[in-house]
Amino acid sequence: MYCRKGTSVADFIDYGKKIVVSEKTNDDSILAALQLASQKWGAVQINGSEEYKSLCVRLAVQHGVKVANAELKPEIEALRKSAPEEQEKDTGWSR
Repeated sequence: MYCRKGTSVADFIDYGKKIVVSEKTNDDSILAALQLASQKWGAVQINGSEEYKSLCVRLAVQHGVKVANAELKPEIEALRKSAPEEQEKDTGWSR
């Protein structure tokens, strides 16, 4: 069970064969669950609403977490291609 400091409700629970995220809008909670899953299994399988999957994909791409869902590959590739351009905009630096 993972809880953020100062809370008593679990953000996610590790059931061994799966990790269930209950705090589906908190980037830190989702990222922690993605990183744990990546450490356990090497790649993560994301299930949930389209909005939730998109949030997970964005975090996974930003933090180098491998996603196993074949149907999410186009979204992952699009984010990877746009990531360097977005970084240049954010920092004002270019390669």
